[in-house]
Amino acid sequence: MAVGTRNRVWACLLAAALLSPAALLLRTSARAAPPVFVQVSAGAPTCGLTSVGSAECWSSRGKQTQYAGPYTQISAGGGHVCALTPPGAADCWGANRYGQAADQPGPYSTISAGGTFTCALTPPGAADCWGQNDYGQATDQPGPYTQISAGDFHTCALTPAGAVQCWGNSHFGQAAGRPGPYTQVSVDAFQTCGLTPSGAAECWGWRSAGGADEPGPFAQIAAGYRHNCGLTASGDVDCWGWNGYGEGEDQTGPFTRISSGGLTNCALDPAGDPFCWGHRGFILGRNLSIHAPHYAKRGTTVRITGQLWSVNPDCVGSQSVMLRGPLGPLGPVATDATGSYEFALRLEHTARVWAVYEGTTSCPATSSYPAWMIIHHGSRSTRTFAVRAAESRAAR
Repeated sequence: MAVGTRNRVWACLLAAALLSPAALLLRTSARAAPPVFVQVSAGAPTCGLTSVGSAECWSSRGKQTQYAGPYTQISAGGGHVCALTPPGAADCWGANRYGQAADQPGPYSTISAGGTFTCALTPPGAADCWGQNDYGQATDQPGPYTQISAGDFHTCALTPAGAVQCWGNSHFGQAAGRPGPYTQVSVDAFQTCGLTPSGAAECWGWRSAGGADEPGPFAQIAAGYRHNCGLTASGDVDCWGWNGYGEGEDQTGPFTRISSGGLTNCALDPAGDPFCWGHRGFILGRNLSIHAPHYAKRGTTVRITGQLWSVNPDCVGSQSVMLRGPLGPLGPVATDATGSYEFALRLEHTARVWAVYEGTTSCPATSSYPAWMIIHHGSRSTRTFAVRAAESRAAR
């Protein structure tokens, strides 16, 4: 297609979008339906591995990046990502201040990206780590191990006998070893969890960070920043611990795999579609929040919710909040007595939307940060990626 013809086509699409108050941004180009995901890793960013070995990552502001691969495993850390190639080499990208995203020849059988470091297991089971090592969390270990999990400041690995061995920061006892036996180990910032053969979750470390035991039974567990989640035999997700951003909420499946990273959880359904909830990134708002589905099927009506709050109760209930997009206002919506609001939007395009409160003489104006709603490749239905796009830690 000639450049001039292409420009005229885009101009027509934009003109059509301007006529629809529910349309946001430019229409995405049509593509073939992508392969399903076989793994998802919650972190910063969150990444998924497809059935053909390619990787897709989504930043905290909705930016999507694709990597051709092929890869056999992917792990998202605290600003960097590492993936294993078929020969077992570590291909990493992202933040690399401490060398945590440096490529490694391997070969490795599994890999885990931590906060500012990365660890991988060699075929004989030794732990090879690189990156920040201020607490000894990136210290190589002889093993042998069958599984490894890198957190923010400590690392734990599972021995062939099912014992958990840890190294790094243990201020709250999170790096204390346990005899087990366990079938899986999962760590994050200040806690460690092991899965027993009966499916119970045993957790240790900072107890107020979600480090409480749960009977389960679970088929898989995932430790987050201050919460934990377990995948039940029926495919539901049971979460416990802190729930400041919705990361501690249970989810009804069925799902086949789960992952927790920071304040975000992700799960895969049987069709290979990702579903994530919690805080998609550390984005702070200004007394006004907006919650929007991060992924949705084209043509579906999505539910946008949020809340306005203030130390002055007169500035909360019965107020008017304006939902806006790049092409203009979508419409006003009234808050209830608690400051909550709800808005329905038919999603035809990848979109960015935010909430604005104009204020009154006694109530200052404020606005939320934008929430992205992405149509995955334009044609394939995906599960909703529920996010809390803006949250405030300051009261007026």
